[in-house]
Amino acid sequence: MPAQATDLISRLKNEEGMDFENDWKVITLFIGGNDLCAYCKDKKSYSAESYFNNVTEALNRLHAAVPRALVNVVEILEMSILQDLNVGLVCNLVHQVACKCPSFPANAEAAAEMTEVTNKYRTMIRDYVAQGVYDTRDDFAVVMQPFLVDTKPPVKENGKPDFSYFAADCFHFSQKGQEAMAEALWNSMLEPVGQKRTEWQLGEPFECPSAEQPYFCTNKNCGLKSKVGTFGSQKSNPGSSDDNPSPASSSSYVAVVVMSVFGVCLIALLAGAVMYLRGRRVPRPEKNRLVQPDRFGAYSAIM
Repeated sequence: MPAQATDLISRLKNEEGMDFENDWKVITLFIGGNDLCAYCKDKKSYSAESYFNNVTEALNRLHAAVPRALVNVVEILEMSILQDLNVGLVCNLVHQVACKCPSFPANAEAAAEMTEVTNKYRTMIRDYVAQGVYDTRDDFAVVMQPFLVDTKPPVKENGKPDFSYFAADCFHFSQKGQEAMAEALWNSMLEPVGQKRTEWQLGEPFECPSAEQPYFCTNKNCGLKSKVGTFGSQKSNPGSSDDNPSPASSSSYVAVVVMSVFGVCLIALLAGAVMYLRGRRVPRPEKNRLVQPDRFGAYSAIM
């Protein structure tokens, strides 16, 4: 992650048609799934502490170098839901090879440990951000987005998983799944910090900024003490309601940048499916990936 953050900063500075100093940027980090997939094989490398160090170092670099930025950190989903997707030969095979730890835990103790470390992945970052360490400027904010914490896989009327929301590997999202994710993220960005929902449902209405709150919510402009943190202590964040670092309606929102390392990008999903179908190697953990611009001008993770 730190190297990717540095690469992203360089790309932003050299992006054609972009005013790096004055254009607003939205940067979204969604990372940790592949690390948890490999956790039981190397608990030290994929520990919550290692995850915390990598993510916070990436955030530190963005904070130090990127002006006018809203950084979303999407909290990791509950990885045990992959067990509900162990359906059919292909899904079972992919999960056995690429994500065995949460998909096929060795026993009840291993399953409980996976849940514990997943929670720790979330709470260590959440509590650190809640201390206000990134609230030192009026043009930069880091906001936790917890809408996946309690979300379950979409199901059909018969109660079985709706695989139309997943790619061929039964792990990453399909384009349809990405669309639903994007709407959920947008709605979460408009919800006050500390009052954000921890799950999303299909068909929820698309929210818009209001006259009372015309901005994306941050710790400073509409923040409250987090109600979902349980790891360590949390503090109220400094700042006042007059600080507005990320106006949703501002015409300066020209550059929208998305770092989605867990696979929310369609390119990553299709690449993963193609790699599997061609019998190539399983993708390496997220920390070994790079970012590159896609055809829409955003930045996406690649294998």
